[in-house]
Amino acid sequence: MRGDMAIEKPAPIQIGDRYMYTLTSYEPVTVELKVPSVTDADVDLAVEQIIATRCKDDEKVDDAWIAANFEGLSGMAALREDVRGQISTMNTQMVEDSKTGRCVAELAKRLGQSVPQSEIAQMRQVVQMRLEQDLAMRGISMEEFLAAGGGASQASLDAMLDADARAAAEGDAALDAYAAEKKLEVNESEYAALLGVDQKTLDDVMADARKAGQSERVRESALRAKAARVLTAEASITYSHETAEEAEARIERMRQMAADRKAE
Repeated sequence: MRGDMAIEKPAPIQIGDRYMYTLTSYEPVTVELKVPSVTDADVDLAVEQIIATRCKDDEKVDDAWIAANFEGLSGMAALREDVRGQISTMNTQMVEDSKTGRCVAELAKRLGQSVPQSEIAQMRQVVQMRLEQDLAMRGISMEEFLAAGGGASQASLDAMLDADARAAAEGDAALDAYAAEKKLEVNESEYAALLGVDQKTLDDVMADARKAGQSERVRESALRAKAARVLTAEASITYSHETAEEAEARIERMRQMAADRKAE
């Protein structure tokens, strides 16, 4: 047997329509979050993009033009300072928003069983539907979405969706095992906050779920959200800044993507 072959995990026990999962450890997960640096190149690229949306070809971009087109900014130096602050804020928020997902991904590595392909296939439909709904809300076609990714093919999109579906299904399985071990419970009064919806939306969702006999699915989603919160709160999380080399490579990728879009 090859030493680099992945170890095949056993199938989970099935009770009714539910699969039962366990974890190799229920100790707090450890996650390192990489904080992007705000380099001059970041600011240059962002300023270029911002100015391009407002500047006509025959206009001269100087301090007077910036003062006339950006309320409260006196010139290029002020614009760059403002942009740098915005990028820093966005980077901080992006890292914070990624915490729970990273913690769940680490937890999923501890799954003692493999997630059945049928579960992954169901998640694949959900992942694709969410992507299509998100693009529709933003007024972007699938063709435009692929083009924005540097001319990605349908095959590469399918591969991305397959990977996302597997990760999501494994994350859900790990959270189910974690919630069971920690003996977590939820009641309907917690659903709205856990699922991130207002009460009116929750009432509509619950009404539809009860009609379809799917109210247990809503409870499962809320319980997983609660488990994810507990997991993140107990996690050992450290932060590190990207190196100068990492920042340079990231900026180069961003510039290449911008050039590809401009060439289309």
